[in-house]
Amino acid sequence: MGNDCADNRTCPSGIYELHLTNISEVYCDMEVDNGGWIVIQRRLNGEVDFYRGWNSYKYGFGDLDGEFLLGDAMAYQNNMQFSTKDRNNLNCATLYKGGWWYNNCHRSNLNGLYLNGTHSSFADGIEWYEWKGYNYSLKKSSMMIRRK
Repeated sequence: MGNDCADNRTCPSGIYELHLTNISEVYCDMEVDNGGWIVIQRRLNGEVDFYRGWNSYKYGFGDLDGEFLLGDAMAYQNNMQFSTKDRNNLNCATLYKGGWWYNNCHRSNLNGLYLNGTHSSFADGIEWYEWKGYNYSLKKSSMMIRRK
């Protein structure tokens, strides 16, 4: 296909081999907003446990046909360090059961526990505070990147 999913937007969504530095296969979303997206994280049904250690997030995990996270994209986001249960800056990864860019602790937590909707525990699901608050775990989420 080339160097990224945007090289051929006429292809259907699916798994493609790309010429990247350390990742050979990716899932390309060719439907959302004119396509060309590399999906770096996808949550669908809770089949994959996202409460993992640093090495899992560094190297990636899951199945490109289902739930997954591509590795080595987790260093810094807006000057926030990525935390996991075994590299737990601020103790937030343990409290909120995920790997994320925690900063006092979070207003989103897309790698939290899969709790499938309304729940009574506090802020430990797949959360997006501004949208549904801390007691609703999203049923699906995706993070995607695309060049301009």
